[in-house]
Amino acid sequence: MSDETTLAREERVGSLKPVIDIIPAQAYENPTWKGMSYFARDVVIYLGTIAALIFVANPFADIALDVLAVLSVTALFVVAHDSAHGAPFNSKRKNSIIGRIAMLPSWHFFEAWVLGHNRIHHAFTVCQGYDFVWHPVSAQEFVDKSRAGKLLHRIEWSWWGTGFYYL
Repeated sequence: MSDETTLAREERVGSLKPVIDIIPAQAYENPTWKGMSYFARDVVIYLGTIAALIFVANPFADIALDVLAVLSVTALFVVAHDSAHGAPFNSKRKNSIIGRIAMLPSWHFFEAWVLGHNRIHHAFTVCQGYDFVWHPVSAQEFVDKSRAGKLLHRIEWSWWGTGFYYL
């Protein structure tokens, strides 16, 4: 490949390369203690919340604990997501082990999720018909939808609809 071809690719409109180029090197540092501290924090909150749900009989406390449990499962999922990208640790093995454990509360299979997320979603981000996570529609496609389809689309693309989408 010639230097001109490479340069042309890098200068594409909408390229993230200029953004990536200004990210400082320390942003890519991933000391083990930092990844383990995020993971340990989220595990302690999750296990503490589950224990409290077992032993607390107050219905109002149960509601608050349910919300905290959902948030802690979400936090563990974020740790697993980052592990799938190799962010928390320099070791693939550590990322794999922590990712597997962190996904247990959300009942996801780590390897299957890595395949779908890294190999399909990120490989085909915003490609209509391929990216199963992000699926925009044209104005005409929206007009052609049924009333129920339009409502569902509006819900899925709202800030609160993300949770509904994952259900």
